Amino acid sequence: MKREVIVTVVAILVGAVTYPTWAQTPQNIAVTNQNTVHIITWTDQANLSGETYNVYVSQVPITDLNFSSAYLIGTQIPEGQQSYEYQLFTPFESRLVTYYYAVTST
Repeated sequence: MKREVIVTVVAILVGAVTYPTWAQTPQNIAVTNQNTVHIITWTDQANLSGETYNVYVSQVPITDLNFSSAYLIGTQIPEGQQSYEYQLFTPFESRLVTYYYAVTST
């Protein structure tokens, strides 16, 4: 089954929209596809200490305007872990599926 993996980083603030609020956006976000598991990785913020990370997924590009519709799949991932494994739900028929991910820090 072919899968297309697309990674996006959510903007911190656009215009007057102030949600979600988090410390900073992690760097070097990447996704590795391993059959039915996506491994999302990132680099912790060097200037923060004690932060945790949240990972979101959506089948549409994630922006600050539609952030509330993205699914929270990983929560309070501790500083230093820098990865999250997401088990994919396989469709009944073989088809191309696109997933968008966002990682935030708090």
